[in-house]
Amino acid sequence: MKTKFILCWILLSASAFAQKSLWEGQFNVGPMWGGMDLRIAGNTAEARFTPSGHTEAPKLENLHVTSKAISFTAKIEDESLSFRGHLHRDSWLGTISGPHGHGTWRLSKLETANLPSRNTLPAPTGSYGIARQIFDWSDSSRSEMNIKPAGARRELLVYLYYPAVCHSTDRHVPYMPDASAMTKDWPSQIVQKAEHLTTHACANASVIPDHHFPLLLFMPGSGQKVLSYSSLLEDAASHGYIVAAIDPPYNAAAIQFPDGRVFRRLPPDQRSWEIAKSHADAPRLFKQLVTYWCQDESFVLDQLQKLQKQHNPIASAIDFDKVGAFGHSRGGSTAGRIRLLDPRIRAGINIDGNIRGVPFPPDEDSVGGNQPFLWLEKQLPWPTASQLKQMGLTHQEVTTMFAQGDHLLSTIPSDAYHVTIVQPDIDHLDFSDQALLNSQLTDDVFAQKMRTLEIARTYVVSFFDAYLKRHPSTFKKTLEKKSRQFPETKILFPSQI
Repeated sequence: MKTKFILCWILLSASAFAQKSLWEGQFNVGPMWGGMDLRIAGNTAEARFTPSGHTEAPKLENLHVTSKAISFTAKIEDESLSFRGHLHRDSWLGTISGPHGHGTWRLSKLETANLPSRNTLPAPTGSYGIARQIFDWSDSSRSEMNIKPAGARRELLVYLYYPAVCHSTDRHVPYMPDASAMTKDWPSQIVQKAEHLTTHACANASVIPDHHFPLLLFMPGSGQKVLSYSSLLEDAASHGYIVAAIDPPYNAAAIQFPDGRVFRRLPPDQRSWEIAKSHADAPRLFKQLVTYWCQDESFVLDQLQKLQKQHNPIASAIDFDKVGAFGHSRGGSTAGRIRLLDPRIRAGINIDGNIRGVPFPPDEDSVGGNQPFLWLEKQLPWPTASQLKQMGLTHQEVTTMFAQGDHLLSTIPSDAYHVTIVQPDIDHLDFSDQALLNSQLTDDVFAQKMRTLEIARTYVVSFFDAYLKRHPSTFKKTLEKKSRQFPETKILFPSQI
C-alpha cells in the first residue's frame, strides 16, 4: 500500500509539473533591457523578449529545466546571452551573462487556470460598494469646436461613480447604455458583448453618509468611449473616491445622450479645428485639443461645486480640497496639462499618453507644473531604420525626443514618477476593458491583458491614496513593493529623473 501511495504521488507530481505555466517580468543586461515572458511545460520552455520594445522569440539553446531551476542560451539583438535562474516562492530569479557584462531577470507567475469571468468586469478591490449616475451638462460659455460652423454650445455627458450603500437586491447599471449607437462602427460581437457585460455599480444607490471623499476627474483616449474604462473607474470608487468620468461628444464614433440624441464624430474637414499642415506642426494643434479638454474638466468641476451648494447628496460628499485628474492617452495628457491651468487639481496621472516623447504639453517655459504626477505607460518600440526614414528623423533626434519626457518630469518640484510596463504584445488599449470585449483572445493572452489592467488599477489607487489621502512618502514605499509584485514594471524615481 505504501509503495502504491508513493507511486501515485510521483505520477501526480510529474503531471502537475508537465502542465504549462506562464511567467512574466523583465530582463536587464548592460544597456539592453525589456520585457520577458517564459512558458514552461515539463522539461521544455519558450521565451519572448522586448529589447528596444520589439518582440523577439529566439530559440532557447542548451536548455535545462527542473521544477526549481532553469538555464538556457538565447540570441537577442544578435547577442548571445546565457540565462540561469531558480524558482523562489512564486517568482523566477536569475542572472544573465553576455558580451557587454552581467545582468538579472525576474518573472512572476500569471494565473491562467482560474481566470476571471469574461462576462463580468473584474471585481473592485476596495471595501466600498459603488454606484453610478449620469449627468448631461451644457457649457453656455464655449462653442463646440468639433462641428462646423462652431455655433453650438459645448455639451458633456458625465458619469459619476461614487461609494454607495448597496444591497444584494439592487439592480446594477448597464455597462454601456448606448452600445447600440456603435453598430455602424463596431463589429456586432463587440456591440453584443458591451450590451451584456455585467457591472458592479448599483443604479441610483445612496452615497455613503457622513463621509467626504476625494474627487477624481477622468477623460478617455482619443476615439474611445469613457465607459470602456469601467474597470478602472469602478475600482477607484470602491477605494473611497468619487469619480467624474467625462464622455466628450464627437470623440468616440458615436455617443448617445439620455434624451436619445446621437452625436457622431465628423471627418476633420467638417470640424472647426485647424488641420495640421505638416508633421512638425502636430504638437501645437495637439496642445489646443488637450487644452480644450482641460476646459471640459474645469467646467465639470465648476458644475459639481454648484451642485454642492444646492445640497446634491453626491456633490455634498466631495472634498474639493482633494481633487485629482487621470486619463488614458489624450485623456492622460489632459490630466497632466490641467495641473498647469487649474490650481484646484492637486495631482495627476497620465496612462499611456505620449506626444512626441512627452506626457503632456508643458507651459511656455517648458516646465511641467508643481503638482505631483505619475506617468504610467507601455514600453515604446524604438523606430526601425525604415520608420525613421518615414518620419524624417535621425537616430539622435529620436534619442533626444525620448529624453524630453523625463526632462519635463524633472522640472516638477514635487514628486514625479515614470513607470514603464514591459511586456510582449502589450497594446495601447490594454488599459481599458478591451480584453473583456474581445471573445477571440486565448487564455494566455487574456491573462496578460488582465495583468496590465490590474497594474493600472493598482498604481492609480496607490498614487492618489498617497497624494490625496495620506502622505507622499508612502507612495515611494508602495512603488518598491509593487516592483516586486509586478516585475514587468520599470520605475524611475524622482531622484533618477
